[in-house]
Amino acid sequence: MRRHVSAWLAGALCAPAIAFGAPAATAQAASGPSPQPYGTNDAGGFYNVLPPGENGFDNAVQFGAFTAIGTVPAHFRDQLPLYENLMYAAPTLTDAEIPQYYKDATFGVRAGDVASTESPRSDVTIVRDAGYAVPHIYGSTRAGVECGAGYAAAEDRRFLMDVLRHASEA
Repeated sequence: MRRHVSAWLAGALCAPAIAFGAPAATAQAASGPSPQPYGTNDAGGFYNVLPPGENGFDNAVQFGAFTAIGTVPAHFRDQLPLYENLMYAAPTLTDAEIPQYYKDATFGVRAGDVASTESPRSDVTIVRDAGYAVPHIYGSTRAGVECGAGYAAAEDRRFLMDVLRHASEA
């Protein structure tokens, strides 16, 4: 009998190196599959935007800094200018204006825009872009991709995942 594992569980199983409060860049050096060039296998023209705080990336140190002195974690609200101005453009938004209100979501990371590269195991490589710290996951196996997705989710949302886990146990 074959069992399917959720991305969260896969990340939890393959990500013992994610310590609470440790920054993402401290993971293992990349030794997994090589990332494909920017735009490979892309249909051309993907864009997206997230409201502030939606990336969920914070840890105990960042939470303490925010509550003590109001320091906002990196990438916590960097898409806010895109998102807040979208409502004013919505009634008359044209195709040419879309890049002003949405960020480029083309597959891959442009050369020179790589913030970090990590390989939590030999069949997966996670590359984050410098602009918004979006994880781009490359796997040589399906299990590697699932592990990478869970690993990146745990890096970005471990606090939220833990809160939801405890809420579901109640």
